[in-house]
Amino acid sequence: MDGAANGEDLISTLPDDVLHEFLLRLPSADAAAQTSLLSRRWRYVWAHMPEVQFSYPVDLHRVRLALTAYAAPVLRRLHIITCDANPEAMTTILRLAAPRLSGSLFFHNEESLDPDEEEDEEEWRVYYDDEEGMDGAIAREIASADGLTNLAIHSKSLLQIVLGDVAMQQLIVEAPMLTVLDVRRCFVGQQPKANIFAPLLEILYWIDLYNPATVQLTMKKDLRKLRTYSIMVYGGAPLDKHNLDSARLLKFFEAITTLDLFLQYPSDMIDMQYLMGMITKLPKTENLSLELSTEGHRPHDFGPCVFYLLTMATGIRSLSMKLVIDNDERTVCSWDCICHQPQGWETEHISLDSLEEVEIFGLLRAKHEFVFVKRLLGWAANLKKITLNFAPSVVVTDEERQKLLGLASRPETCIKINFSKGYGGGVHQ
Repeated sequence: MDGAANGEDLISTLPDDVLHEFLLRLPSADAAAQTSLLSRRWRYVWAHMPEVQFSYPVDLHRVRLALTAYAAPVLRRLHIITCDANPEAMTTILRLAAPRLSGSLFFHNEESLDPDEEEDEEEWRVYYDDEEGMDGAIAREIASADGLTNLAIHSKSLLQIVLGDVAMQQLIVEAPMLTVLDVRRCFVGQQPKANIFAPLLEILYWIDLYNPATVQLTMKKDLRKLRTYSIMVYGGAPLDKHNLDSARLLKFFEAITTLDLFLQYPSDMIDMQYLMGMITKLPKTENLSLELSTEGHRPHDFGPCVFYLLTMATGIRSLSMKLVIDNDERTVCSWDCICHQPQGWETEHISLDSLEEVEIFGLLRAKHEFVFVKRLLGWAANLKKITLNFAPSVVVTDEERQKLLGLASRPETCIKINFSKGYGGGVHQ
């Protein structure tokens, strides 16, 4: 207190690691660097910070200057968000960071938006934990200003990789400790070419094109979680390409703890064909998660599609379904819509003896939904709990609630109904 009263700078007497804690609370590395103007004591404190963050939108020239002046031997975190950066500038930054980076890297480059154009974002992110540094972990070859041509990642301790909307021709990953790989829409419009060596991988999101002739996967055949490219329930060329690539990837694996599939109905069902037959095999699955989406159209009968998948996943223990409609339309399609084909699922039987728990989101009180729930209860002889979540705008009457609750033929099965409108609202079971 006496020193403060006499105008003495007590903060500057603190050790560097304490001062770093202060600087880490500033919004960006630019703000931290400005503290060098305070006094000679503060001149190089920022240059030894363990974490460096550059807020959006940052000029990569300033990032280059900062990393050149950075004096700490190890950088545990680098966070950069920029806009319209060219590939050469990004490569320079990565090469400067590579020898010292030993924690996490977040690099986000997005395009500025034209008011008359739809959003189009390029993003590159790599997460890893590497105590020995990132020297040699990332190599890039860039031949086009529009994006990456080749991306190669080599690391002995890299744990997670996330790549989204990065146009590239080839991806090489050699990461023996990698546990999570997330690749989304990086090969759209061209033949995918990749070589992935990740023998310890546990979670794979390959939401992209896949061809086993050009994409080499060296990893376990059993994963904790898998998600593939979207699967078109109905459509035609070139939409069937999605299903072919997803079918190929599903055949590659033998067992998946949680299989996450995105099933899409086209906005226009006229002259469409049923495409689910292209999926001929699912890996052995414990938990099946399905998201069924309708693009700008009335909700369709999901019974034929889900039944078909269940015939290939009879050993599942849990089933989660999310029904998604991207507009406020709540009127189901007409009786002659192609979505009701094929109809055999309403009379055929499958044994789901291992199924213990089911949850469905976004129900609309449609007749086909009631039929599906009834059939599902008949297939799952050992079902313990089924939760039915209605869409927020849906009004559920007391009669409908009682009808649903009466579907359980076994006292061991608990039916839980969640809704926000109608008789009583809330939860009934």
